[in-house]
Amino acid sequence: KPGDGCVYTFQVRNSGDIAAKLGTITPTQPTGSGVTCATASGGNMVCGNITYKITTNSAGTTIATSSNTTVNAGQTKTLYLVVRYTGTELSSSTVEQSSASFSMPFNQA
Repeated sequence: KPGDGCVYTFQVRNSGDIAAKLGTITPTQPTGSGVTCATASGGNMVCGNITYKITTNSAGTTIATSSNTTVNAGQTKTLYLVVRYTGTELSSSTVEQSSASFSMPFNQA
């Protein structure tokens, strides 16, 4: 329903011997040919109102960036994928979104 969302928790481990800093996350908002939104009707209304954030806290208020996401050698850092529906109404049909993906490169800090 409008305003609902979910949070996925995942861990990034630096098994190397130098610190690693998060690069640019792509895509920041998965849309286009890489994302499938299947429905009888209303897909654009629903899928166009789903937001995705990679964050450093589960509340979704601190976006993960290169300035705040460094993983030291041997360290594990918890990150969060926060998904929210920001629309004001729902489709009367079942809408399924799939194939969203993110690239999160880490570089030498």
